Amino acid sequence: MAESSAEWYQEVHTVVQEQELGEVSQVLETLGGPWKPLILYYISEGVHEYRDIRRLMMECEKITYGRQLLDLEAAGIIQKKSVAAAPPKDYYHLTQEGRRYLPLYETLFQYTLALKAEEG
Repeated sequence: MAESSAEWYQEVHTVVQEQELGEVSQVLETLGGPWKPLILYYISEGVHEYRDIRRLMMECEKITYGRQLLDLEAAGIIQKKSVAAAPPKDYYHLTQEGRRYLPLYETLFQYTLALKAEEG
């Protein structure tokens, strides 16, 4: 028995919504975390060495900081370059994919500032 066009539309709409929400959730999971926005901000502003970024984020536990870097690297958002020196140095740079996320972070930062201004 054929479905009515309204039923068909609702079913298709539900599938599309679930797919879109799934994609949004995936992006939020990739970029979410307590320190990822700050890490990306510092890298985008020219702070690239592991130790320099770490000094700016002393409130973040070292293991959490390392995990956030690994997550961002695994997602293809940042790229690590190790330099053999004494001591060895690791540098991080945004990938092309990572640069695509900067406007999203800028919007989130602006939204946060607006909320704080409203709170007074």
